[in-house]
Amino acid sequence: MIVGDVVLHPVASYEFGRWGPDGKPSPEGSWGFKPVSGAQTLGLSRREMSVDFGMEPPSPERGDLKLDLSEALNMPGQAPVPLLRFVPRRWRHDHV
Repeated sequence: MIVGDVVLHPVASYEFGRWGPDGKPSPEGSWGFKPVSGAQTLGLSRREMSVDFGMEPPSPERGDLKLDLSEALNMPGQAPVPLLRFVPRRWRHDHV
């Protein structure tokens, strides 16, 4: 994430889902976040991920928020994912 001129690197990442007692996905498991470490293959299935940058979330009304997912979502032989720029505005819900 880039806030103004400051580049922030992730300190942790999590996957949201239903987890069994063994920590593996389970349709009968409990909903929650599970820490993710190392490289992950996202594949074609939907996965909900959360990234912690180790800071309080910046105001959504700032005009200088950017997110670079090009390394995280790289695909050999494909163009990199463009830099995401956020439109400054008041959010109606908490951001996660």
